[in-house]
Amino acid sequence: AMWSMLGPRPVDVFAWESFGEDWVTDAVKQLKLDAKIHVAPYGVLPDLRAARADADIVFTQNGTTAGVKIPDFDWIAADR
Repeated sequence: AMWSMLGPRPVDVFAWESFGEDWVTDAVKQLKLDAKIHVAPYGVLPDLRAARADADIVFTQNGTTAGVKIPDFDWIAADR
């Protein structure tokens, strides 16, 4: 879906496991998006509050290879 939905706005890509790392590669090398990359060590969540209000956001919600899940979505503005 990211191949058809991203592009007009900058994007924040969050990665902490293999799927997210693949999406970083897609966003930067394949799609050449205006992307800010937020990477944390495998299995550790990056600071999700770093998501910019004017940017789209890419992240792994659940089912991650590291067994990490996002505890809540309070870091995403309600008007998004």
